[in-house]
Amino acid sequence: GEGGGWEGVEVRGGRVRKVDWRHSCLVGNVPEDIGQLAMLEVLYLNGNRLDGEVPEALGRLKHLRYIDLSNNRLTMIPQSIRCCQSLNYLALFNNKLRVVPKELASLTNLAYLSLHGNPAWEETLMRQSQLMGVYIAGQQLKEYLAALESEGQQ
Repeated sequence: GEGGGWEGVEVRGGRVRKVDWRHSCLVGNVPEDIGQLAMLEVLYLNGNRLDGEVPEALGRLKHLRYIDLSNNRLTMIPQSIRCCQSLNYLALFNNKLRVVPKELASLTNLAYLSLHGNPAWEETLMRQSQLMGVYIAGQQLKEYLAALESEGQQ
C-alpha cells in the first residue's frame, strides 16, 4: 500500500498496519516506540540480530494478529503481551528466551505458537515430551497454555 516511503511498511487509512522488516540486518533492542503503532496488525522482525527484552509497549498493540520474532537473540517477552487479545500467530523460535511468559495462556485467539530453539522451551520439553513438534496448534496448544497457566499459579 501507501508505504510513506518506508520499505516494508504498509499503511492503510493513514495508519501503519504492517511492518515487514525480516532479514533487514536490524541490530539491538526492539524500540519502545513500537507501542505507538496503535493499529499495527502484522509484525515481521524475524531473521535479524535483535536482542534483549521486547518492551512492555508491545501490549499497547491491541490489533496485532501476527507476530514473527523468530531467529533473533531476544531474551524476554513482556507480560503485557496478554493485552494483545487479537493475536493469532506467535513465532518466537530460535531466540534466547529463558522464560515462557504464562500470560500467553490468556491469549484466547492464539492458534499457532512456536518456541523451539529457546532455553525455556528445552526445559518445557523435559517436562512435556509430547510437545515434540516444531510448533504447537489446536488441542495441543490449548493443553500447553492451560499447563502454563496452572504452573504460574503455584
